[in-house]
Amino acid sequence: MIQTGVQLPYSLIKVSGPDAEKFLQGQFSCDVTELAPLQCTYGTANSAKGRMYWLFVIARIEDGFLIKVHESVRQQGVDTLSKYKVFFKCEIETLEHAKVFGVFDESNLKDEHVLQNTNFGLTRQVDAQRQELWQLNEADAPITLDPNLLNEWYKQDCLSGIPELYPETIETFILQNLNLQDLGAVSFKKGCYTGQEIIARMKFLGKAKKRMYRFQSGQSASLLPGENIFDEAGKKLGEIVRVHTNENDTLGLAVCDIERVKDSNVAYLNSNQSVKAELFELHYNPN
Repeated sequence: MIQTGVQLPYSLIKVSGPDAEKFLQGQFSCDVTELAPLQCTYGTANSAKGRMYWLFVIARIEDGFLIKVHESVRQQGVDTLSKYKVFFKCEIETLEHAKVFGVFDESNLKDEHVLQNTNFGLTRQVDAQRQELWQLNEADAPITLDPNLLNEWYKQDCLSGIPELYPETIETFILQNLNLQDLGAVSFKKGCYTGQEIIARMKFLGKAKKRMYRFQSGQSASLLPGENIFDEAGKKLGEIVRVHTNENDTLGLAVCDIERVKDSNVAYLNSNQSVKAELFELHYNPN
């Protein structure tokens, strides 16, 4: 059946070789050793200070691992990872021909944590309304492209509390700031990995002062990831994670001070307080 969908701005990275699992286990927040064939999970790659430079979905495939990451941060992440792999027998390869598509489909729901094989590649159930198609070979995915669906896709990401990492926010946030523990992106039981000390300290010894919220305004505002949002006194309240704007409204995700949001869920998207927004808690299904 031909479906209507949209091409998404993601790259697919393959990591293979006899040491691929050991190498990635020492770099990523998720436990790659626990992944069964075609099982997938969110994960992050972090600096020594626990700040994310990659946010991704990773899956085990027959001859290694497949990583879906936003194309805008792909190369910097590959370059950073490559510095750590000199003592490991593995290869990091960008699949230049691969494409990622999104389709809205509420029928034939699959397990969100397991990819499905198809004649053009793999499919991933994002949520109850959406699937991703990972085209890995020359066979075209069975979809008719509609670029207008991209804004709707982004809207659903925001409503679902799915963050994204962009060049403007590389090494800005620790994973708990983006609620990624609620999306299964971290294992607190695995061995050492780069940045683990900071991330584990937040879990076991600290108390998170910031987390991610959804913001929504009935006005249009021109904003970028990494820019600030403000409180009613004009003081910085948080930082934008992702934002999507059309002619009539603005929707996005931002990391804000938890205690201050408890006091008021009103925010402003500019310092002169001309664009008012409302903040909403994000709720996740247990993994």
